Amino acid sequence: VIARFLQYIPTCLAAIVLRRRDGDAPATGFRLPGGPVIPLITVILCCVLMANTDPSRLIKGGIAVLVGMPLYGLSRWMRSR
Repeated sequence: VIARFLQYIPTCLAAIVLRRRDGDAPATGFRLPGGPVIPLITVILCCVLMANTDPSRLIKGGIAVLVGMPLYGLSRWMRSR
């Protein structure tokens, strides 16, 4: 669950950044109803859910993510060779 939140929160924040960078009313492409309201609500909800999680689970999830990141990078590097 921690890994999912660590991916989902930046995705929600990216929706806000991309909307500002590309203009409020893009002619084509992804259009998010409600502007930044929906991504902000989801980020707040994710933070609330993580704050209400057992701290030992957060630590275990964080360790799993920290171990998995170098392994993922190594597997990508091995595939590219």
